[in-house]
Amino acid sequence: MAQGDFGLSDAEMWSDPFRTRRETDRRLHRAGFAGLCMDAPAVVDLDAHDTLPLLVYHADTLRALARCSFPNEAVLVGTRLEDHLTLAATAIYRDEAEPQVADPNAKPPPDGTGSQVHLLDAHERLELPWDPAHWLFRVLLRDKTSDSVRVRLRRPSAAPRAGDDGLGATLVGAHLSVEPPMVPPPWPVPGTPFPFYGQAPDSLAPPSAPAGIVLSMPRVVVLEDEARCVLRGAFRLVPLFGERLPLKVGIGGTFVGPGGTEPTAVLAITLVVVGVEHPSVFVVPLRVPSFQPFSPLLPAPQVVGRFAIDLLATEGFPPVPQSYHLHAFAGEVASASVPFALVDEDALLPV
Repeated sequence: MAQGDFGLSDAEMWSDPFRTRRETDRRLHRAGFAGLCMDAPAVVDLDAHDTLPLLVYHADTLRALARCSFPNEAVLVGTRLEDHLTLAATAIYRDEAEPQVADPNAKPPPDGTGSQVHLLDAHERLELPWDPAHWLFRVLLRDKTSDSVRVRLRRPSAAPRAGDDGLGATLVGAHLSVEPPMVPPPWPVPGTPFPFYGQAPDSLAPPSAPAGIVLSMPRVVVLEDEARCVLRGAFRLVPLFGERLPLKVGIGGTFVGPGGTEPTAVLAITLVVVGVEHPSVFVVPLRVPSFQPFSPLLPAPQVVGRFAIDLLATEGFPPVPQSYHLHAFAGEVASASVPFALVDEDALLPV
């Protein structure tokens, strides 16, 4: 579904968000829809509102709805398009200290399909900066990702011209700026053997056009001494103006890539790691270099790059034994979900 297909005006997202619930439910049921879809106001007046409502429709078989609980497991992700800052949190507040335990005496759900509708507040859940910006929101539920919705936060004094959402002008203005950017260095800092940002025999191939991110990692990792959980990734992305180094203006630090090459861009890619058994969300921001030359005259050049990091040695990710789903985001681009599990070494010992 596309944003606005719920048939609600922006004002109704606050005043009557469930007005079209039955109509939407019938329409999606007839279409055989299963999954997650969202709607949101296109524009939020920051002076008039202190909430940002997101309406999420979740449809599936009754057994799937019971097995994969939206209130317990759904995660809200928001990305600010001006600088690709990405925030993530549980979609609905829950006690993250409480593991999810299935009731062994519960009867299995009957055959059939069902749906749920959830109203979220992105401002509250993500502690969203309440300043003018353009945001892209998605919801994750294990290996499923909803469609995305775009929301502009604005103040009436900065109202755009008709037909202009303001973002294009912002990006064009940045591209034409004569002030060179100070690009932050790669993060995590390159090491031996990881993190590694060059090409190796086991590196992934970057996706073909259009833009994308691909990931690979072990399905199961045993948490023994000196264990590693190596995440390998490759990307094809359009760097923001503040991520580009086409004129060799330098980065905020010293970094030389494999073979003495210098990066042409350092891109923000954010990992969102979601725990299954123990409700948890971990956000791991990366700054990944690309060494592909491009013309500074191009308004939207694509560059490719690769990375390999040890997730167990990465700041922001505590190695709790359980199952996970890992996602990567860069602006409007999202990877497919990658499942993996960390297993305690003691759990493998014979009793």
